[in-house]
Amino acid sequence: MKKEILIYCPIPNPKVKYVFDFIFEQYDIDQILFIQDRNKFSRDQSSIKLNYSEEAIRGSIQIPCSLYFGLANWQGAPDIKRYLLDKNGHVSFDFVAAIFFLLSRAEEYSQEDRDIHNRYKPSHSILSKEGLLDIPVIDYWVEDFMALINDKCLINLKSRSSYKFYSTIDIDHIYAYKSKPLYVRAGSLARDILKGNFQRIKDRRRDIDPYDTFDYLLDVHKGLNIDPSFFVLTSKRTSYDKSLAPAHPLFIKKIKEITHKEIGIHPSYYAQDSTQIISEKKILEEIIAKPIVQSRFHYIRMSLPDSYQELIKAGIKKDYSMAYPSVIGFRSGTSRSYRWYDISEDQCTDLEIIPFQLMDVTLRNYMSLSTQEAIEKSKKIIDQIKQVKGSCTLIWHNSSFYDTEGWAGWKEVYEQLLAYAKA
Repeated sequence: MKKEILIYCPIPNPKVKYVFDFIFEQYDIDQILFIQDRNKFSRDQSSIKLNYSEEAIRGSIQIPCSLYFGLANWQGAPDIKRYLLDKNGHVSFDFVAAIFFLLSRAEEYSQEDRDIHNRYKPSHSILSKEGLLDIPVIDYWVEDFMALINDKCLINLKSRSSYKFYSTIDIDHIYAYKSKPLYVRAGSLARDILKGNFQRIKDRRRDIDPYDTFDYLLDVHKGLNIDPSFFVLTSKRTSYDKSLAPAHPLFIKKIKEITHKEIGIHPSYYAQDSTQIISEKKILEEIIAKPIVQSRFHYIRMSLPDSYQELIKAGIKKDYSMAYPSVIGFRSGTSRSYRWYDISEDQCTDLEIIPFQLMDVTLRNYMSLSTQEAIEKSKKIIDQIKQVKGSCTLIWHNSSFYDTEGWAGWKEVYEQLLAYAKA
């Protein structure tokens, strides 16, 4: 039997189509048809009929329409609830509007009250205010909605998706000490002497630099049969970008050691326009002799819609920056990848967004968790993603194994999370 979905939508627009495409893309659907004629919709004998309007129509599944898509202010938040269905098994709110609001990040278009790095604060997010930031609410809504369709329409639409795990590594620094410019090493040594950081002074004499963890990272992933991706910073030195110069022979040597893995650009702190991103991307492409199509912003420093528009201009096809650096969870309400909708241009773009949920510096630096607390909270996030057959993405840094800088015990955390997420 041909599986068609007929959707009654009196005032269809590209935003509504975008949401329904996202909802059904992982299911075995032959066609999605929109109809504006109520009478024709009522007479139609399609097996799956969805009514996205304010009026009830017999023989169809009602999705309450809040008229959100007719409003001029796209930053205004629609209703968002934890559970899709009410006690009678009916859709209880306009989750189509809620999905669009969360995926498009409409609330982030406001430039007010940013943090010191000009980043949108998670405390302003509707998911944070509703206590839902650590729950993939969209994924749960879609699951419940599809179960409702299967029940009401006596059909068996099954998801084609399966749980996925992506291990990603940011390379902000090749080395902690080795081969840094003389003035940098001298200044750093002087600070350590003045502060009495004698262990750091000893560490400078180690045969292997504390940040040189590349062999370990490749080995631990190979042992778990995980294929990691690396995001590499290639910019001149600034107060926030402190890696070796990308022209340095040791920088080139180290990056060439990982060219058999997926590599993306790590746009630097000040790379906020396509010209700079293209420049940094070209440097990395010349080193690895492959085109670069994926990215993640350094410091997760991005601002919508500008940052994503600049990535598109720079030829980036996938971005892995969608999460908050200060808290774990689901910034856009989903664990799944999706195409970014540019509200300012009112169109769906080809830029694929791959959200991440867990990051080393979030757990230790921002949330101040112990190693055991980090494991427990991370496992709760991973369990939910597995439950909805979503995608779990973890960020670690090659520099986050240096005991002297507070990372004692975190190597074990990393290995436990890799194994648990992979299982």
